[in-house]
Amino acid sequence: MRKRYFFKKNFPIPPIQEWKSEDEYLLRLDGGVVTSNKDYVLCLEKDPTRDFVILNLTDIQLRLPEIKKDADCVAIAEKTIRRLIKTVRPDLITVTGDQGFGDKTELLIVGRMIDRYGIPWAPVFGNADNRSDEGISTGKQTFLYENAFKNCLLKAGPTNLAKLENGSIRYGNYVVNVVEKDASTNGFHVVRSLLFMNSGDEERYDPSDYPGQERANPDEYSHLTKKQLEWYAWATRGAKKYGTKVPSTLFLHIPIFAYNEAYKAAKGENGWKKGYEESFGEMRETSGTPPYDDGVMEAIKETGSTDSVVCGHDHRNNFIITHNGVTFCYGLKTGKGCYWDKDMSGGTVIRVKKDGTKSIRHQFCPVKVIGLPRWIYPIFFAVGVAVGILACLL
Repeated sequence: MRKRYFFKKNFPIPPIQEWKSEDEYLLRLDGGVVTSNKDYVLCLEKDPTRDFVILNLTDIQLRLPEIKKDADCVAIAEKTIRRLIKTVRPDLITVTGDQGFGDKTELLIVGRMIDRYGIPWAPVFGNADNRSDEGISTGKQTFLYENAFKNCLLKAGPTNLAKLENGSIRYGNYVVNVVEKDASTNGFHVVRSLLFMNSGDEERYDPSDYPGQERANPDEYSHLTKKQLEWYAWATRGAKKYGTKVPSTLFLHIPIFAYNEAYKAAKGENGWKKGYEESFGEMRETSGTPPYDDGVMEAIKETGSTDSVVCGHDHRNNFIITHNGVTFCYGLKTGKGCYWDKDMSGGTVIRVKKDGTKSIRHQFCPVKVIGLPRWIYPIFFAVGVAVGILACLL
């Protein structure tokens, strides 16, 4: 399916789709399948006899030079994903950004690594995907996500929620509801709502806009916009209509500002502080959050739905901390791409139980490969052809 796109240069971009706060959020059971009135609100059915298992991958981040020359980098990513899927047996694969750097070939190769297993997968854009300095626009990338793969769930979503620093649209804000059918009522209910949001790339910050706040880091990473947070509140309220209690998980690439607060509250000089003994993981590099409070935690408290946030972005961080009723999770980096710590590679497993409650853990997946540079394969082929011809002549 994806092969024909390798040789194409021009792709259409998604049509304009405006969102308004008064829009209806409607789910219905149609022909035995739960559907929505919005193409960016999807539903996956949960088997009522077992947990719904989510495998999160993040920051696979294969650069085109690595794809062409660093055979180990590609082989490690492929083998890690294959082993994780075999071990975890997920019902859904989520990908919290930085699949590559916005290049068409990077996207198609990484997408194939995941899509080939026939499991629904839901990615978000990372800051590197959004930049696309030497690749294709995020609109064209969105077209490929929606059309080049059989099992990818990403939707363009509303186009009036946010823009990138370069003025292009932040595509990829959408919802996946985990639903169960109710045999007794011939109906259904939402077990957990999963929200996927484009956290942008970078933007300029003026300290005078944040009086009384101390800058958290020297970075200029973007935050969710006010319009995105309004849409987030609309989506969580809408899902609540279809269950007595519908918890939600937010998936995005750049960690929200509250990750800083959670780590400060939980980590002491001698380990995890009292009340945070169940926290685990490490912070080996400064959290690349927005430098000032982004307002996301306030929105989470107001909606009263989201009990977990899963991000990527910082390859050498993997802590999971529950603070103020919300679990802040750094997804475990998948593979070697861009940069890594060898002992910090794998995926993150989220189990959703019948009542919607969740558990989160990391699945470390060290692999060894013997990769050969891709340029060497044509030589092997030529030698094989030559040997075959000689064999025929002799």
